Amino acid sequence: MKTPNRFKIDENKLDREWIDQPTLFYRSARRLAKARKDHEDAKALLALTEAELARDIRRDPEMFGLPAKAPANDIVEKTTLLQSEYTVARDSVILAKYKVDILQAAVDTLEHKKRALENLVHLLAINFRSEPVAPKAARDYTEKAERKEAFGGGKKPKSSTREK
Repeated sequence: MKTPNRFKIDENKLDREWIDQPTLFYRSARRLAKARKDHEDAKALLALTEAELARDIRRDPEMFGLPAKAPANDIVEKTTLLQSEYTVARDSVILAKYKVDILQAAVDTLEHKKRALENLVHLLAINFRSEPVAPKAARDYTEKAERKEAFGGGKKPKSSTREK
């Protein structure tokens, strides 16, 4: 699956990324809230469908292929699960939950993007992309080697003090 552009960071436009981040987050959070509402609505519809089917099975068990006498609760429950209305409502709940999970992943990803932007700005602030600097020991060694090559020894040349 391809990553949507709203999750990618353009390191050359960090200012634009920061400006866009709140809007992207809000849109995704709003979609998530709607998906959660839809999920709750689907769960309520499933419960209603289940109750109506159970009522209908108790009223007319023969219509559902059961004996005419009042069926036991477990028979009513199992018969309810077999009805197409129940299956459709159950599938709606599953799909709504899936949408919630996908949108929650988007919101979480935007939160990660925010932290990544913070870290990139921090790295930029400390000159992360500046020229590399050798450790002090390596610089000292290099300086000694350069002096030795330039002056024929490892010591700095003494400044001549002539009396005038």
